[in-house]
Amino acid sequence: MPKSRLYAMGFATLLGFPIVGITLVGFIESNPWDFEFNWLYPENLIIQLGVGLAFGILAGFLAWFIVNHKSFIQIKMKYGVLIHSFRMSTWEILFISFCAGVGEEFLFRGIIQPYWGVWITAIFFVAIHGYLDPRDRKMMFYGMTMTIVIGILGYMKVHLGLIAPMAAHFAIDVVLLYKLTNDKSFKIIQIPTPPPVDEESDYPENLED
Repeated sequence: MPKSRLYAMGFATLLGFPIVGITLVGFIESNPWDFEFNWLYPENLIIQLGVGLAFGILAGFLAWFIVNHKSFIQIKMKYGVLIHSFRMSTWEILFISFCAGVGEEFLFRGIIQPYWGVWITAIFFVAIHGYLDPRDRKMMFYGMTMTIVIGILGYMKVHLGLIAPMAAHFAIDVVLLYKLTNDKSFKIIQIPTPPPVDEESDYPENLED
């Protein structure tokens, strides 16, 4: 994937998801200004960042522990090969993780959760990422684990503010993207291209009678 497309996807998530969320509020609420946007100016910013980042790092390593287990190799290969092919630098991992953490949490925890509640929102969020597949028991196990993680992010929003799940989501993605990007098992063996064949060499030289 071209790096320009990677950055475009990041900015689309960072800006597009909040725009969709604010638009939904505008359609649903008779007076959109009554919607609780007070979490945009948190008084406990340091606590939210600390709790969110700490939990996100732990959850990220938990998710990596699961997908890196030999029993879940198919899940790891399904997503890991694609992530590894992007060849993201550390800066790009931080950028994509920030865009996803801020944009997706704004929409799902900030806008949708007040209407649907913590757990329905968490289940919907994990399901649209493709992790709740009843046909695949291992994927289902991973999806249920991530549903619990995302549910905790929902309670962070309720009790601390939206910055906490944003920070946690950011940290989870950083851990997983860094691990998948730098996992040596995804390195593609480069097969040397054989030299071009001279058509004349395919035929034996003329032999004297």
